[in-house]
Amino acid sequence: MQVHAPEYVKEGDRGKSRIYVSIAGDGSFSTVVLAQLRANPAEKFAVKIVNKHLVLRNKMFEYVRNERNIMDALDHEAIVKLRFTFQDQSSLCECYLFMSSCN
Repeated sequence: MQVHAPEYVKEGDRGKSRIYVSIAGDGSFSTVVLAQLRANPAEKFAVKIVNKHLVLRNKMFEYVRNERNIMDALDHEAIVKLRFTFQDQSSLCECYLFMSSCN
């Protein structure tokens, strides 16, 4: 089953502090979109949007929480950095610093 981005995540859509640029991919429980901050458009993020309903229905809450805690604790140049998280009624969102290329 594929999860689609919430209605407010459309290409070029604008949130209060974010502009969603494009959808990067879909997974079983989440969608990843490319976003930039309104205050600093040069700073791009990969936003992982996790569907709360699917997580709870499939009893995956512990896994999602563990992933968030582990990613928050990691600090290594070869691992993408979790910058901030937020949520709404239907989604949990994890914002990672976007890496356009890796050397």
